[in-house]
Amino acid sequence: MKKLRVVVHLLMLVAFVTGVVACGGAEEPAGAPTEQPAAAPTEKPAAAPTEKPAEAEVAEIIFMRFAEGSDVELELVDEFNAAHPDIHVSVDTVPAEDMYGKLQLTTEANAAPDVFLTYFTLGAATNGLAMDLTPFIQGEDPAWLENLSENGWAFHEYAGAYYAVPWRVAPGMVIMNNVLLEKAGLKAPTGKWTWEEFVQYAQAMTNPAEEEYGFCLMGSAEDPGTDYQFYPFLFQAGGVMINEEGLSGFNTKAGAEGLQLMVDLINKYKVVPPGTTSATANACIDLLAANKVGMWTNASLWLGIIRNVYPEADITIAPMPVHERGATLVGGTGIGMSPKTKYPDAAWEFIKFMVDDPQMRRWALALGFTPPNITLLNSPGFADNPDQAVVGYTILNQKMYSLSHYPNNAELESILRSYIQAAFLQDMTPEEALAGAAAEWDPILAEFQADKWWGQWLP
Repeated sequence: MKKLRVVVHLLMLVAFVTGVVACGGAEEPAGAPTEQPAAAPTEKPAAAPTEKPAEAEVAEIIFMRFAEGSDVELELVDEFNAAHPDIHVSVDTVPAEDMYGKLQLTTEANAAPDVFLTYFTLGAATNGLAMDLTPFIQGEDPAWLENLSENGWAFHEYAGAYYAVPWRVAPGMVIMNNVLLEKAGLKAPTGKWTWEEFVQYAQAMTNPAEEEYGFCLMGSAEDPGTDYQFYPFLFQAGGVMINEEGLSGFNTKAGAEGLQLMVDLINKYKVVPPGTTSATANACIDLLAANKVGMWTNASLWLGIIRNVYPEADITIAPMPVHERGATLVGGTGIGMSPKTKYPDAAWEFIKFMVDDPQMRRWALALGFTPPNITLLNSPGFADNPDQAVVGYTILNQKMYSLSHYPNNAELESILRSYIQAAFLQDMTPEEALAGAAAEWDPILAEFQADKWWGQWLP
């Protein structure tokens, strides 16, 4: 093409020169035809190269879930991915007791999961590990918010903001072994029963010669269950974890009475298996499923988890016993979002999908969990389920306090576990142990008093 342009220019130059010469020389004869340069061929514009359209960016989301969960969760993730080509969710499966530690480490390393299951929401919120989801929630239809139960939302609220969406609720209850109940000629209570009856049940199911014990008590300083088992007995004795000033509230007569009962179960009534101070939740579950333990107190959700791991386990559930009052803790799980996520809108889309009625129904039925969804609680499969009916009785008839509902809870609970363990070993009296724990709790809690966050603990 360049050569063609040069030829055309040369022809034009020759024509120009010829014209100049003609003007300066002899005249052309009249009527002689005027020579014109050959017309240059029309040049076609070069075709624009065909560009491949840029592919839309796929939002890569990491979802951290409990290792103790159901495969239904994995099915739901696959279905979400299939329906959302612009979002891809990868799963990170972590044992429940390791979740908070891993969330801390990955956040510090700028590699936090975008979405995670949480039963430690206030600790995550007050340590910069969880995003305030209130703006997302306010952007939804109010009916969406209201269909998730108040008990569920309360568990994830701090100082007027929400840091997770409720996914399950689970009051503290008594999980019982039917084999040992039948052997002792007993039936699981379905309504009100007392501390005295609780001790009698434990004694009736204890047979050291057969290595059978009435009650499994967690005592490891590393296992959250060690302090979780204390809370309901504290509440039943009339106590609370946090006082009206936002500081520790368990160092009271009620607290000492609750802890003394646990010490007596080990040392006075001898209804607890040996090795309490190294016992973990997994140890108690194994003994319960093997018909070696008659009772274990923990969140109702463990009934489904144990059945999932040990399908042959013959277990049932009962309300917590009452003392000065009927009271227990309410645990639960929410779905939180990391403030480090690159894709908050995509992460929110995934959270909404997981808590939507059809997904929550499948997941809750798979593990026998109690969903925080009011529509589902009144539907077949839940309203007519005997286990769910006992959970419902507890929710309706016992005062409930949210598990771990204080800031920096991981650190505080680790402190309390060490002192509870000292009481179990009888290195300290219950009064001394709780006083020691309170002395370490209060300086930590004082840092958060300005937030006035403790409304749930007030009478």
